[in-house]
Amino acid sequence: MDYLSNNVAVNLKRFRQYRGMSLDQMAERTEVSKSMLAQIERGQANPSIGVLCKITVGLQIEFEDLIQTPKVTDSPEESITGGRPSIKAVIFDIDNTLVPHGAPADARAIALFEHLKELGFGCCLLSNNQRKRVSSFNDAVGVNYIENAHKPSVRNYNRAMEILGTNTENTIFIGDQLFTDVYGAKRAGIRNILVKPINPKEEIQIVLKRYLEKIVLHFYKKEEGIS
Repeated sequence: MDYLSNNVAVNLKRFRQYRGMSLDQMAERTEVSKSMLAQIERGQANPSIGVLCKITVGLQIEFEDLIQTPKVTDSPEESITGGRPSIKAVIFDIDNTLVPHGAPADARAIALFEHLKELGFGCCLLSNNQRKRVSSFNDAVGVNYIENAHKPSVRNYNRAMEILGTNTENTIFIGDQLFTDVYGAKRAGIRNILVKPINPKEEIQIVLKRYLEKIVLHFYKKEEGIS
């Protein structure tokens, strides 16, 4: 179980049990199947961003409430981000975050952005790739985008928030690379989610970075007590 799946599994089960909900009741409220919810709680599923959106809306909690490292509190409700502005926009990396490297937007990615728009989220693609690649992907999803972003430079993270009309308090970033995507988001002060790369086939320079990522994540998990 990776650290993100572990966080979601623990937090989801705690919120459900604290509120006295059965899996059937939670499935009805979130529009996520009972079997999927059960797998998520057991850490046997890696839920998509679309599924996480449905859960947070159904339970009326924030993204961070679901993905944050579980804390020892008197009740799960104490860990809810009370007083903090709600997430209004999501900034995405593209390659190996939404689709395999170089692939066009597939049905799953298109459905994700349609659902996020329905929920009222602003969206922006932030990619280090060139305009031709980014614009062709965006033709299918129809959101804001910035190409050749030079992540982890913070300049285009800030530019994305300007385009979206948001700030560091109500924006979240989602990407698959620790030393570009997540590091840049942290430098910009944006909350972030590190996801597993969709496809193991990557360019050699990225493969080398993955070895370093494993070392950093190993010590992070050890420090946080995550198996």
